[in-house]
Amino acid sequence: MAAGTRSATPARRVSSMVISMVVAVAVGGVFGLLLWWHGRRVRRVGQRTGRLPRVRRAAVLVALALTVVGSVSRFGAAITPTPSCADPDYLAPVISEPENDGSFPSLAAKIATWVPTGLALLYTELRGGQVCEYTPRDYYVAAKSDNLMPDVAVNVGDVVLAAPVSSYPHTRSLAEHESRHRSQWAWFTVAAGPFAFPVAYWIDEFFFPGSRNHFERAAGLADGNYRPTGTGPVLGWPQISVLALLGATTVTLLVRRRTRRRDDVPGSSFSPAGSSRHATGGGCPPPGRQRP
Repeated sequence: MAAGTRSATPARRVSSMVISMVVAVAVGGVFGLLLWWHGRRVRRVGQRTGRLPRVRRAAVLVALALTVVGSVSRFGAAITPTPSCADPDYLAPVISEPENDGSFPSLAAKIATWVPTGLALLYTELRGGQVCEYTPRDYYVAAKSDNLMPDVAVNVGDVVLAAPVSSYPHTRSLAEHESRHRSQWAWFTVAAGPFAFPVAYWIDEFFFPGSRNHFERAAGLADGNYRPTGTGPVLGWPQISVLALLGATTVTLLVRRRTRRRDDVPGSSFSPAGSSRHATGGGCPPPGRQRP
């Protein structure tokens, strides 16, 4: 019985390692895999890491839950026939031809954006929207008249959330613009997980709003109906306050890390003057002198 238990222990360790690695990749992409590898390396050499904070653990669990929900929703959409956007009962077709512009390949982009696409389709279904497949650029269009932002089209993975054609007409240029956003979603998902692109986009939007946004500029301002207003950052009180807070937080973390490393060095703590054993008469006598 004991031998069987010992033989099962390595298998459990391997399975636990594989599961944790898969979770790291699913939630954090390549960056998550690097963090996972670094954590294992730190634990292997015996460095002090401390317990995982509850907030961070809760964030990982929430991201994992959203990943599972999005994956299931996307799988359901993949096996369910979707009408073409050329169907008059849905949206008017967009006249466009596929172009080989060197962007992320369509099939690879669909796989990379599997989770955010599933979440967007689930959101549309819960709100009673209509979904069709825009075949020229091979992505979904989810239309809802009372969308969160009814006057704009928003790309989420392999889905374009948009209002009906009557209130926001679709054109070939807009279709090309949104397809480039799909490539951006794909690259960021591979690099840092399915939630990396919206975080990066809104950080960029905070400092470079509107037509200054680097992602919008890369997707084409004219195609996205943007009017150029400049290229530099906008530094108002909100931006300056955030930068100051980030600077203070960074300095605090560096000081705490340096203090922790100094405390971990053997012999780094010194006794106050007058408290040594020589001062109190204890311990060994100085070299060259013998006790009587």
